Amino acid sequence: MAIPIPFAPSEFDVTGYREMNSGCFEGMFIHRDVVRRIGFPDPRFFIYWDDQLYGWLASRITTAVIVNEFVLRRTRDIRQLDLGVRHFNASSDPYRYYIMRNRAILKQYYRVHGMWHPGAFALGTALTFIKEILRLILVEKTIRGTSNLFKGLRDGQKIARDRNWEPMAPLESERAQHHLNIN
Repeated sequence: MAIPIPFAPSEFDVTGYREMNSGCFEGMFIHRDVVRRIGFPDPRFFIYWDDQLYGWLASRITTAVIVNEFVLRRTRDIRQLDLGVRHFNASSDPYRYYIMRNRAILKQYYRVHGMWHPGAFALGTALTFIKEILRLILVEKTIRGTSNLFKGLRDGQKIARDRNWEPMAPLESERAQHHLNIN
């Protein structure tokens, strides 16, 4: 479905870490050897899904873990609704647009890596859309902003249909070296 399901364990064992299948830019450390093998984060993303994808790509070649120690803390207050198991943070119109548009970039990456399953991915996109509607209604107490979700879906279709689309190249590939030498 291409939806990360992060967990925040209430207790860690004596090791102080747990394995995960993706990471987050807000506090994710990646060894340079992994960056060399998967490339830099894709600049076609903006605001959403970039960390999920990058952490997923890294987890395909190494073990991703969450640690019990805080290295980074969010200091800005964000309106949110805590439902116990899940919480919804306030959002913005650009956020709503990019969360839907960038699903198409995820789709392209999952295709390239042989992990795209049309039905499951469509379900993940529908659940993402519903979550954003709930976020609008429950946290922001409005339905204004839904047009950004539809615009994101529309623009994502152009990306999803692009037959020339290619993922970011690993830094050790000839194509990436050529790109670095040109720039």
